[in-house]
Amino acid sequence: MKPLGRGRIVLWEGASLWAFEVPRAPTARHSTQPHAHHALQFTLSAGGEFTFRIGTESASGPAVLIGPDVSHVYQAVGRNVILFVEPESRLGAALLRKLAGRRFLRSDPEPFADLAFGLTCIWADHRPDEQTLVTLGKAISDRLAETVPMASDVRVHWHMLRWGLRQRDAKEVAGQVLRIAGAATKTAVGLVPIGNTGGANVSPLKPMPVPEDLAKTLAATGQAPIRRQHAEHRPNGA
Repeated sequence: MKPLGRGRIVLWEGASLWAFEVPRAPTARHSTQPHAHHALQFTLSAGGEFTFRIGTESASGPAVLIGPDVSHVYQAVGRNVILFVEPESRLGAALLRKLAGRRFLRSDPEPFADLAFGLTCIWADHRPDEQTLVTLGKAISDRLAETVPMASDVRVHWHMLRWGLRQRDAKEVAGQVLRIAGAATKTAVGLVPIGNTGGANVSPLKPMPVPEDLAKTLAATGQAPIRRQHAEHRPNGA
């Protein structure tokens, strides 16, 4: 079998980086068969071109994120890199939030412009060692993580942390650091105490009553947890 191109593959915990250079075909781009994989796939142009066909839709580079277990056809020419991310990893969970149920997402290439240029070293005469490629892959991972907006609970506790710093309140600062970590890891799985004010003066796990005026405002904006808030609140001593 005649090889279609040349490339490198490196793996580390939770992710892997695949870099390929595919020569231009006389009549059409080289194409894979329809396939799917459990890993999320972030594809970034390093000077090449690529297109995904996902059912009746298509998405072209220079930066595209494909969700897990999504069947697709990959067509490419030139130099492109693919970052595979385990959905169960911390970055994978963040990227799933970014996808918000969509099968794919065209990403803004601007945050990755310097990395895309740096990736050209993969095809240099003096090819980089494996650790250099892992470093490049992790840099793409970090940049991807930076493009995911903070969850609303994390954002609230971040502002409360800043308030504690301005007030020079050591207890509040320590409490908010703990709550930021909790919000980042527990909110997505529903471990949020309903009505909790979020301050360091109350237990982070204590459900609290929602004031009636606020409950009415939330209900008017279609916030579904209102019924659950009342159901989960227990009187003192219960």
